[in-house]
Order: sequence, then C-alpha cells, then structure tokens
Amino acid sequence: DVDHTSFNLHDIIESTLVDWGIQISNISGATTDNGTNVIKAVELLGINGISCFGHTLNNGVTSSMSLSPVQKLLSKISKLRFKFHYSSKLRRLFKEAQQKHSLPQIVMPVSCVTRWWTSLSALQFIRDQQEALFDVLYKLKSNSIKYLPNCNEQKLIRVICNLYEPLKTLGEHMSSKQVVTASSIWLIYLKLKESIL
Repeated sequence: DVDHTSFNLHDIIESTLVDWGIQISNISGATTDNGTNVIKAVELLGINGISCFGHTLNNGVTSSMSLSPVQKLLSKISKLRFKFHYSSKLRRLFKEAQQKHSLPQIVMPVSCVTRWWTSLSALQFIRDQQEALFDVLYKLKSNSIKYLPNCNEQKLIRVICNLYEPLKTLGEHMSSKQVVTASSIWLIYLKLKESIL
C-alpha cells in the first residue's frame, strides 16, 4: 500500500537487509530494471547499480515494435487472427490448406502488446503460413484477404524476424538460471576494482 518512490523503496530495502542481517558494506552491487525509482533507491543506499541487460534489451525491442509500420502490420494480423478464431469454417479450410502445402497444423498465436516475443511469434506464423492463409481467403473470396500482408509488409515481416529471432534467443538465455550474464558479474568487477585500487 506504499507508493513506489525511490525513498520508500530505499527504506524497504534497508529494513529488509537489517531483517536478514546483511550489512550494506558487504553488498557488491544491485542489478535493477530501468525504473528511475529503483535506480535512485539503490543509489541512495550507496550501492553500485547496473541496469539488467535483459530489461534493457526488452525495452529496446518493445519500443521498436511500436513504430507505425510495425503497429499497422500487427493490427492487420490481429484482425486476421480474430476472423479465424471465431469461424469454424475458416479453421477447417485452413487446416486443409496446411495439409495441402505440407505445413505444420498450428493455429495463429495470440499477440500481447507488452510481450514483444508474442508479436514475433505472430509474425513468424504469418511468414510461414502465408500460402495456406492466401488459399483459404482467396478460395472463399473473403473480404478478410485485405488483412494479409502486401509485398512490402511481407518484406518487413522477414526483416523483423531476422532481427528479432536472435534477440529472443538471447533474452531466453539471459533469463536462464544456467547462464551468467554480464549484468550479474559487472557489479562484482566494480567491487573488486574499488578494493584493488
């Protein structure tokens, strides 16, 4: 029930450290998200801080997903998904078209604006299932064919997928318990540097 101001966070972190019997002087540093209140709270404690590389990566990709051409494309894909989701006829014909083209029989994933990798999954689906989608909508002379990406949008999908597929893999590795990232060891490096110098 407390506002998440830097001063309130400072007090909560400090009291938690006291409860756990941890002295601030024994802390090498803190990895934080990019919230200015969190960064300031760590600074007020006199602890070295570094932004989590995973959060920074996520924020950068999320920002690029909000660019106008990408948003227009994602909006079209969302409308297309809606049409297939609520029509058993479209789903049945789509399954048949997937079989015809020897494509995996999967449904279009839901895209969530706050989770950029879900948008990537939707774009990959459109890229990989384009032939089957076109067959169904063309066969039915459906008005929904307007939601299929045009040539320029198909190029944009390929560019986005080529850029973001490795970033998704990187993000998954950074959130893994088996992988140590630079944001984890940088603070120890700073403490060692401070001690040695």
